[in-house]
Amino acid sequence: MKKIMMMAAFAVAALTANAQGEVGTLTLQPKIGMNLASIVNGKEIRGYDSKVLVGLTGGIEAEYVVANKFSVALGALYSKQGCAFDVPVDYDHISLDYLNIPIVANYYIIPGLAIKAGIQPSFLMGAKDKWKEDGHSDSEDVKKYLKKFDLAIPLGASYEYKNVVFDVRYNLSVLRLNKDKWDKNIRNSVIQFTLGYKLPIK
Repeated sequence: MKKIMMMAAFAVAALTANAQGEVGTLTLQPKIGMNLASIVNGKEIRGYDSKVLVGLTGGIEAEYVVANKFSVALGALYSKQGCAFDVPVDYDHISLDYLNIPIVANYYIIPGLAIKAGIQPSFLMGAKDKWKEDGHSDSEDVKKYLKKFDLAIPLGASYEYKNVVFDVRYNLSVLRLNKDKWDKNIRNSVIQFTLGYKLPIK
């Protein structure tokens, strides 16, 4: 019985080392995924209902294990955000291109499974209002109407198996999106799914 318990403890320790790393471990994680983005303010935007816009996200994240079950991570991710509208044309949506800098703390509740929270500064790289009508596409650059800096609170969880990491987060902005008083309370809201692979650095 004692041998079985020792073997089980060794297996758990091995899994933990594989899924989290020893204290002082640094990893880089290339990752790619999908956003379910919208713009929220608790009411209609531009007179139309806001709908989810599916967008691409991807980049890299560095994670450092600072204590048993606890690590911190810093990332740089391209993120397609915005929203779609239910309007009487073929398709109408606002497309926002961001550089997100997530800074999160990870707590491993069991080997491989972590819950996370932090802050996420973001920088607006481009913004277009796009539509298609009568078979023709058109767009308008709306970056000048929007703030170039955003700040969100990321909350989520991840699961790691053999260095492959599936991560899901909800990023809710705490700052107003637009510069003027038009829909003054509108904010970014993003559910983000990514798949990454951890590369040990040290």
